[in-house]
Amino acid sequence: MIRFAATLLILCFCTPAAGAAESKHLPAKPNRPVTKLRTPASGRTPKKLDGYLIKHYSWLTGDVDIAVTPEFLCISSPVRTSVTVSKAPFKSVIAYDSAKKTYYETKPEAAGSFMIQRFLKVVGADPHPKNWKKVEDKTIAGVNAGRYIVDRPPDTADKVPQPGEKVLQAMRNSGFWVAEGLNIPAGACDIVLKMEGFPTIHKMPLYFQIPKSAPDKRARVSTYSVSKASFSKEKFQVPTGYRKQIAEYTLVGDELELFGGEGPSGLENKRTEKRNK
Repeated sequence: MIRFAATLLILCFCTPAAGAAESKHLPAKPNRPVTKLRTPASGRTPKKLDGYLIKHYSWLTGDVDIAVTPEFLCISSPVRTSVTVSKAPFKSVIAYDSAKKTYYETKPEAAGSFMIQRFLKVVGADPHPKNWKKVEDKTIAGVNAGRYIVDRPPDTADKVPQPGEKVLQAMRNSGFWVAEGLNIPAGACDIVLKMEGFPTIHKMPLYFQIPKSAPDKRARVSTYSVSKASFSKEKFQVPTGYRKQIAEYTLVGDELELFGGEGPSGLENKRTEKRNK
């Protein structure tokens, strides 16, 4: 009986110590909770960029869609594969061709009309924007528009102007219409102006017609609509997989004819006639 009691005492005092020894080999519990990884949100709609969609006709580019936001610009055609994009501060443009899967980067002056640069020098350079004066207001395509002329046009009384010079003199003396009050960056407006053959005035061109033109003569620039719109950021980027190339420019007589009054369709007809000869 005494031996049994002694055995019980030994077990009571030795068992906790053994348990404590074994607990040293168990992993310690963390002092802070484990952070669970978040599951990526699925079906999230990409953020849209708010701006304007301008649809109009230009005698140098034909029908175009101009998508513009405070940071981006995209000029595309409903029937052509070439697209021009730019982003703030709008010092360069990228032109890509969805048919050829190619693109190149250049300055707005090079992407625009060659002849406008030449004639601007001939008639006394591009007047500073401060020298343009608004002389009339009206509504074009649902937006406020102003007609601007050069405050003091150069004296050309003793000079016989070339066809392109007549166009520029008409812009300076009779003026052309631009959008007023739209939140469009001046740099984006300047790109459109240069590409469509206008002097720089920091405003989006809406309408231009040479004075005393034939009643059936189409306006050089006319705007169909100006509306608020939202765009995806991809609209202002070159699609992936396109090959970069060097821009090639040639100044040919066709552009002189174009600048003198022919529209894009008329120029194409002249080229077709030359090929058939």
